[in-house]
Amino acid sequence: MHAQNHANASLYFPDSTGKRAVVLGCVRKDSASCAKTANPNISYFGTEHGSELELAPTALSIVSGCKEPLKITLDDHVGITLTGHRKLILNAKEEISLYTPKRVVIQAQSQILAKKTSAPSGLSL
Repeated sequence: MHAQNHANASLYFPDSTGKRAVVLGCVRKDSASCAKTANPNISYFGTEHGSELELAPTALSIVSGCKEPLKITLDDHVGITLTGHRKLILNAKEEISLYTPKRVVIQAQSQILAKKTSAPSGLSL
């Protein structure tokens, strides 16, 4: 990722020539008026496209930068939340296991489909 033109940035100069300067990070000048950076316990990394990574003391959140963003949240108090406006695909060469000592809830507005391929069908409940 590169700093935008006219951005305030921290530079590292690895030698005295100044020819190989590296941008280490951008410096916010409006942090007092920006709600996302008001809490020093929460770090945000974002792109000019709207994608974000939020690191909080008890949660981690990744958000895509599209109009209807995809979101993954890992929260110590709530659990893991996957949010999206399209399909969710789980694909594994081995197994996909769902385990909980309480219950597994699957909801759909129109249809719940379980399909076994490459073998005689079977579903155990």
